[in-house]
Formats: sequence, C-alpha cells, structure tokens
Amino acid sequence: MADVIMIRDLGITLKVNLPNAKGETTEREATWMRNILGDIFEMAFGVTIWLVHIQDSIITPLSCTMCFTEQESKMLELGKSLGIYYNSNYSDLIETILKRRANEFYARQK
Repeated sequence: MADVIMIRDLGITLKVNLPNAKGETTEREATWMRNILGDIFEMAFGVTIWLVHIQDSIITPLSCTMCFTEQESKMLELGKSLGIYYNSNYSDLIETILKRRANEFYARQK
C-alpha cells in the first residue's frame, strides 16, 4: 500500500469538481492522496474519497471509493465472513478492488 501524502503539508491547495448523486458538480478541496497504480490516485475530499486520474495537471474523477459494485460487495462480505475484516488483510481487499478499477480504466483507454 502506497504512503499517504497530506496535501496541505506540501503547501498547496488542490480543488476538484466532483459530481454528486444528482450529477451536479461541486468544487471540493483535497486533503490527502496516495498512489494506486500509474497515474491513478486515491484522493480524499472532506468526507468522501475518490479514485482519480491525474495527467498533465488535469484531475479526472473516476469513481467514489466508498461505493462498491455488487461483485465488490460480495468480495468484501466474503472477506468479512472469513474473519479478515478486523486485520490488515481487509485493507488488502480494498487495495485489490482499487487496483482492479485502475486496470479497467487503463484498458478502456487503449
């Protein structure tokens, strides 16, 4: 798992327009980020966390990392039922899901 970088510690303010459930965008300030794969990062904006693509100083929101597909939810539930919910292996499951999303994004770009 990549190290978390606190945005404010870098002395910069980073704002991104994020869509809400209605499809309207709202400008949010990033608080921390960490690299997932290549140009894809997990980035926190207040109370929400997003997977974003950063290229040529353009930040593109890809998906909310707090929302899971049915398949991802089943994977997390299986992990929970196997008793790994309360140890570091649970964060490995989340990491696997985020890397899968990143790979899917790169596959669509080709």
